[in-house]
Amino acid sequence: MTDNLNRKLAAIMFADIVSYSRLMGSDESEALKLLKYFETISKGLKSIDLIQLKKASAIIWTTHQSGNKIIVVGNGGSAAMASHVAVDFTKAAGLRAVNFNEADLITCLANDYGYEHWVEKALEF
Repeated sequence: MTDNLNRKLAAIMFADIVSYSRLMGSDESEALKLLKYFETISKGLKSIDLIQLKKASAIIWTTHQSGNKIIVVGNGGSAAMASHVAVDFTKAAGLRAVNFNEADLITCLANDYGYEHWVEKALEF
């Protein structure tokens, strides 16, 4: 990680630890829930495949550099994540991004072309 990113993460963790300490003094059960949450986040971060992350990052950057937009898709709970990622790419990173997660679009294309092909067909239009 870059030094800048490490500093940002350290600042976030410090702020969270301060909040945790304050919470621990006032409500131990809530503080323990918060601790479990941070443990879950930590495990998730440790499980990230850095090679795959670098590949994805390179694809996203190449897409941006070529003037194209990033299209993020999701269904069910992943649709909410796709929407959030597209907004973050656009707002926080300045990358052109959209998401395909409208139920009517998914249903229409899945009915016409098969569920396994709806994303492919959505990209054609």
